[in-house]
Amino acid sequence: MLSGQASIALAFSFKPEPGVVVQFTQKAPVMALMHVDHPLASKQQISLRDLTGYPVVLQDKGTTNRQLFDIACNVEGIEIVPMMTSRYVAALYRFAQAVPEAIMPSGYVSVAKRLGVDGLTAIPFDNPLLTQRRLQVMTLAGRQLDELAQSCLNWIVADLEETSRGSLVDVHSLRS
Repeated sequence: MLSGQASIALAFSFKPEPGVVVQFTQKAPVMALMHVDHPLASKQQISLRDLTGYPVVLQDKGTTNRQLFDIACNVEGIEIVPMMTSRYVAALYRFAQAVPEAIMPSGYVSVAKRLGVDGLTAIPFDNPLLTQRRLQVMTLAGRQLDELAQSCLNWIVADLEETSRGSLVDVHSLRS
């Protein structure tokens, strides 16, 4: 984005980025994605220790999702050996959908519109570290958006707000 090639960027973040204007931000907690018939699916919250008896699929280490997950496990002294890791999130999602006992730590916004159709649910973790991530919609500082880009920005923000309202998590706790 800083090179000026994009008018609008979406990014998961822990901290402010220099050179950009944050147009919208919301919490983007890491949640436990699983099949609706999973033995843990009826819980209000899931602990990291709950995962130890099930196959876990994780994103590669370079993602904010995985970084937070690894930090939270380290702080709690829990070792989770994943059944599978991948940079390709769609493969992990499909695995969680196809394997009834699999659990995939995932952001809610990334999968919200597919969960019900795909027979999956997302349950919050009880670990506060897994709530620290933010989804930000950003524009380049000093750049004025044209009418089309502004319309696109408005649509993105409205869609994110609507998705948050459909969350299992109280929308007021999702917004910063």
